[in-house]
Amino acid sequence: MRIIAAVLVTTAILGSPLRAEDAQEAPLLDPSGPWHLDAGNERCRLARQFGDGENKHLLFMEIDEPSSAVDFAVGGPALEKIRWNKPVYFQFGALKPGGELHYSRGALGEVEPAVLTIGTSLKEPHETEEESPELAENTENPRGFELIPVERYLGEEKMSVTQEGRRVMTFQMPNLVPALTALNQCAEGFVEYWGLDLAKHRTMKRGPHWTNFKTVVRRYLLDYPSDAVRRGEQGSVRFVVIVDETGKVVECRQSDATVLDRLESGACKGMERATFEPALDADGQPMRSYYATKIRYVLP
Repeated sequence: MRIIAAVLVTTAILGSPLRAEDAQEAPLLDPSGPWHLDAGNERCRLARQFGDGENKHLLFMEIDEPSSAVDFAVGGPALEKIRWNKPVYFQFGALKPGGELHYSRGALGEVEPAVLTIGTSLKEPHETEEESPELAENTENPRGFELIPVERYLGEEKMSVTQEGRRVMTFQMPNLVPALTALNQCAEGFVEYWGLDLAKHRTMKRGPHWTNFKTVVRRYLLDYPSDAVRRGEQGSVRFVVIVDETGKVVECRQSDATVLDRLESGACKGMERATFEPALDADGQPMRSYYATKIRYVLP
């Protein structure tokens, strides 16, 4: 249940087949430490180091709600080969790579450059329809509760970064399935932290449906701070709203873990205007649930 509102929306493109000669050029990086899971009340992060010294690379997978999509951060000197104006893809073993909706260049502390992504799906990719709306709503999970499909990664112990049919680098990733399982378990903990019934969410028929999405998000875009526009600043606001059995927003939680009962923050203020159809349990009855949302501001 991730919403991306943008002035400019990038279209997903499926990865190109890898050529044998390109695969031979890419470095193969072994892990130099175990998986680390940082489990918090608002965010779960899987981290692992590959190589060391001047060849140190880092991989982060982060999640802030039960979902089959994660935020990736991959950093290290091998990424100097990246053409930053071209799509980048992640491919696990022999699995079909998916398309990237958005990535940016950054750094992971002293490790740079880094590829940073938002909401990269770990499900089986499907052909994507080309679209270029001003506002786009991700409705891939109408059930409202979804986890990483761990079974898809059984036997897969490598992840490659590819671009334009060329393999840029490959991570050796033993114990990937246990790591993803731990990430799922961490994400499920959010539901209980938010004071909701985890068992009912595991069997729910449908999550809350935001009925006036475009109206509210357009207001967010109109409220983009003028100083930020002049400075060329971009960013995102992440928050979770609790929706009761009548579809009313009764609570808002910002990404800084602040609970705002009266929705008085800049991020939560706009949700006073949001209207929802309530979530439905396994019997089709309204239930108290959550809607996790990320509003991303992108300048053309």
